[in-house]
Amino acid sequence: MAVKSCVVAGISSAVAQVEVGYYSKTWPNVEAIVREEMKKIISAAPTLAGPLLRLHFHDCFVRDLVVLSGAHTLGTSHCPSYAHRLYNFSSAYNTDPSLDSEYADRLRTRCKNLDDKAMLSEMGPGSYKTFDTSYYHHVEKRRGLFQSDAALLTDATTMEYVQRIATGKFDDVFFKDFSESMIKMGNVGFLTGAEGQIRKKCYIVN
Repeated sequence: MAVKSCVVAGISSAVAQVEVGYYSKTWPNVEAIVREEMKKIISAAPTLAGPLLRLHFHDCFVRDLVVLSGAHTLGTSHCPSYAHRLYNFSSAYNTDPSLDSEYADRLRTRCKNLDDKAMLSEMGPGSYKTFDTSYYHHVEKRRGLFQSDAALLTDATTMEYVQRIATGKFDDVFFKDFSESMIKMGNVGFLTGAEGQIRKKCYIVN
């Protein structure tokens, strides 16, 4: 994903400064107004849905024990975010062996090299503007764009979940699970002001 930094979150007394219903008395309609405006914006520019979703959530969110990979059903990604799976993957494999070979060939036609920063690929091929369960169909076929997608098939629990949702019979289960997960993430403590840091690289402290 073409996100260059992530906010490191932590539990803090600052939590009291932000709460649901904060404007209930001074501006009771604000949440409804924001919701309607967002509907208009997404309707006019559907490609903004993925980036907006990842403002709230991202893989490098360091305090979540579970990565909500289902969000990869929306949006696009720049080549450098996944090119390492296509070229010189390891001493034994040029291409990531967990990636479907036909899909890898297709990606290489768009991503010519490791430094191709201009080219974009759909994270959910065919429906990257729609929040649906198609992502799980791709992952089951080893056609997830990122290594974190492929990793879902390396664990028995997550693999079972992928296979279950991929049947197309449990869309309501996924939507409920995703909604609950986003709410839990929103309730995680956070830092404000000069507390903490915005990491230049998600996996190391500045």
